[in-house]
Amino acid sequence: RTTVYGTAFFCAGCLPTITIDFTDPVKDLKLVLLNGQTFTVTYTIKNNLGDLVTLSLVSNSQGGTGIAGLPSGGITSVTITGDTSSWDFLIDNIEYKIDS
Repeated sequence: RTTVYGTAFFCAGCLPTITIDFTDPVKDLKLVLLNGQTFTVTYTIKNNLGDLVTLSLVSNSQGGTGIAGLPSGGITSVTITGDTSSWDFLIDNIEYKIDS
């Protein structure tokens, strides 16, 4: 089973970012990102340490899916945001290792 998390500008009360907070520090974070928009959007995935990756995803009708990863350790939070005021995206299949 999998759980998909999403946010969109047309959802009352939804924020333009998705934030993941971890109880224990993690490393080797990977997640699937899905663009819900009908145009290309560049997403930024940033951790609490200032490490970040960007991922440009084509429209949802063209597949609009990618895998983002932050291999560093000591991650306690991650924020995902897009470069548009009309946000609409989802995340799935979050993988990580506990950073012991």
